[in-house]
Amino acid sequence: MKPALVPLFLFFAFPLAFAQQVLDSNGNPIFPGREYYILPAIVGPPGGGVKLATTGNSKCPVTVLQDYSEVVNGISVKFTISGVGILEIYEGTPLEIEFTKKPKCVDSSKWIVFVDNEIAKACVGIGGPEDHPGQQTFPGTFSIKKYKFGYKLVFCVAGSPTCLDIGRFDNGEGGRRLNLTEGEAFDIVFVESSSYNNIPELARTHPALMTFKSVQLSPATWMAVSWYPIYTIPSQKNDKDLEACFLTYQTLSSSFQDCETESDNIDTEKDIYWWCGWGSTEGNKCKNKNGSSGGGSISVPPFGLATYKMQEDLWLNPEPCEYERISYLYSAADSWLKQLNFYHHDFNFFTQHPTPTTL
Repeated sequence: MKPALVPLFLFFAFPLAFAQQVLDSNGNPIFPGREYYILPAIVGPPGGGVKLATTGNSKCPVTVLQDYSEVVNGISVKFTISGVGILEIYEGTPLEIEFTKKPKCVDSSKWIVFVDNEIAKACVGIGGPEDHPGQQTFPGTFSIKKYKFGYKLVFCVAGSPTCLDIGRFDNGEGGRRLNLTEGEAFDIVFVESSSYNNIPELARTHPALMTFKSVQLSPATWMAVSWYPIYTIPSQKNDKDLEACFLTYQTLSSSFQDCETESDNIDTEKDIYWWCGWGSTEGNKCKNKNGSSGGGSISVPPFGLATYKMQEDLWLNPEPCEYERISYLYSAADSWLKQLNFYHHDFNFFTQHPTPTTL
């Protein structure tokens, strides 16, 4: 009888041996019980995080929506693996998902699926059947699977082989509903909520943070900005061709902010090829732009750059120096992140889907 235990053991060991761990936006494994924001894999126009809203005739916000604004992180979630002593989450692991906050009008913030008869779609909500009166609810589990640029959520109905992806549906309700779909899934990443502690929050326990000046910042203090051109003025027939994304890296150190660069004295309206004359401030002596030690606005030129969907003939002038400058800035950003050993999801996404200028 003992040999019969061998295939049983292999049955459980097999999926764990080949399944991949689910990673957060910093490349770290995600764990049950920790708090994460669910955000679009592509930052920008696709919108922000997930939240709760009141829909239909409900008086309680029990419907899960994705916020339209990319600057809104939404409500963080926690994952639970029911009845199994597994401390890691792999692709395909059955999960329960719940928000870390809930309205007072509902007893549970756990995610469920209910059918909204008005729009004839199975949508994601929270609570139980009593929180969705007159609407059919489905018990089941969620799981995470690798998808295009990040991951997707999958819902499997309990006691049924039916499993469907979680997509989005815009019903004009202040956000996009999360719903079961056989079409395009919601491409997402997981960001640990502790990554979003901002200065005011930290200053509550560390008041000295509000007394620092820029001259006290380390030269390694930096920020990244995503740029998404939306439309042209005046509007052009080929607006779609202008679709592009730019990721710039700027230092916040005063040693760079107070430097006067060649570009400061260039009239960009007259000098069409001003970019070619813009040299790097690194390694040059700096002089204060306004002749004083403080006040006024500051210039924060980028020291690094990555691009996505940038059509060279539309965005660059036909000058070799522009291509060299783009290549230099990309290499600088890549080198900077490697030196800091920092995993930047947006930069990696741009790198994995390069335009010709980043090759």
